[in-house]
Amino acid sequence: DQTRPGSPDVHDPFGGNDGKNQAKLVAGGPVQVHAPGFRNPYDVVLTQAGMFSIDNGGNASWGDVPAGEGTAGCTNALAEGGPTTLDSLHAITGPGYYGGHPNPTRANPANTFGGQSATFKASAIECDHRSAGAETAKIRPNGSLVAFKNSTNGLAEYTASNFGDAMKGNLVAASLDNIIQRLVITGPSSALNLTTTGLGL
Repeated sequence: DQTRPGSPDVHDPFGGNDGKNQAKLVAGGPVQVHAPGFRNPYDVVLTQAGMFSIDNGGNASWGDVPAGEGTAGCTNALAEGGPTTLDSLHAITGPGYYGGHPNPTRANPANTFGGQSATFKASAIECDHRSAGAETAKIRPNGSLVAFKNSTNGLAEYTASNFGDAMKGNLVAASLDNIIQRLVITGPSSALNLTTTGLGL
């Protein structure tokens, strides 16, 4: 922060000051982004079959896709409106997996706060909005394994031996329609190897 004395200054590590004292991704730093593109992942679970997350989709009128979406030059310009998108289950197959929710701040270093960029390199894919919904001019499939009609949260791996081990290794998640989703992974993280069963409460 150029306007505050000291290094670190008295307000570190809490940021603020209109972005002049922001946290930044730096080359070789101890914190890096493993898998970008998640709006509200709830939860993230590391299982025998891999890493999974349910990402909560967007709500209509709570913000649209970025200005310049789909190009490397997307911006942080105010964008009202926006679609409702579905919650969806992702198999995070490795570093760089993209969940589909854009972040213009990391996508385009020209998007600055207090004259500074929050990243040291462009990540152009983060200008691209991909949703679990049907493809339209602004919404593209996000590579998720399955989408849910109701808000679905609280992902966990079932590890107990109840039911003769029938559910061992399955994922379970709670939907706000009073249904527990049973997600059966029968092989590598793949949509072809996943079945869902709603278990009423």
